Amino acid sequence: MGQELTLLCLGNEPVTGAVWMTPDGMRASSNITFARLSTSNAGVYTCHGTIQEQIVSSVIDLRISSKLTDKYLRMLVIYLC
Repeated sequence: MGQELTLLCLGNEPVTGAVWMTPDGMRASSNITFARLSTSNAGVYTCHGTIQEQIVSSVIDLRISSKLTDKYLRMLVIYLC
């Protein structure tokens, strides 16, 4: 815990209007960065966007372990298909 983590919302084709919905229902930009990751950041995050006029979404259930160290992941990329 305490490490930085960025969630990216991308597509295999250009995505327009990509936004994240956070576990508390707030909207965020296509990238979410946690400066100091903690268990309070855990929850279900949903990315919504548009690819070729079709609305698409992807979901991640972010779980935080107190055993995280610097050798673990710093960026998580979610692809909309």
